[in-house]
Amino acid sequence: MSDRCKSLESAYLNAEYEVDFRHGSLVFTIGEAIPQLTGRPFALITAYNPGHHRPTPEANEAANQRLAAELARARHETATARARSRDGSHFEPSFAVFGMALEEAVAAAGTFGQAAIVWFDGTVARLVWVPEAIRRSAP
Repeated sequence: MSDRCKSLESAYLNAEYEVDFRHGSLVFTIGEAIPQLTGRPFALITAYNPGHHRPTPEANEAANQRLAAELARARHETATARARSRDGSHFEPSFAVFGMALEEAVAAAGTFGQAAIVWFDGTVARLVWVPEAIRRSAP
């Protein structure tokens, strides 16, 4: 693994993830069980900052709006979510997507140039890399 990939992996593994629900939000980290959502898998996807690219705030927001529109067109249940560094210095709006198969989530993230997604398999949250072969330049 290259140093750039190690740095990206470290950022994912050291981040906190938060999903909003009607009655509050849940915060979790990769490798952590989420007992409140046992048996309810979801993908955490964003269009912000694809891979090692750092677009402008306006470009990030426009990409995330396109992702939201695609998820709505596919009629996936979504919840607002976010990823953030534990020290609060970095923040990325995201979507928790329920009812989406892992392969579909990886493909959707790849469409937006993402290097990885967070996948909650119904028991534990884990990092899933998007294969470079399906990763595109951010639209």
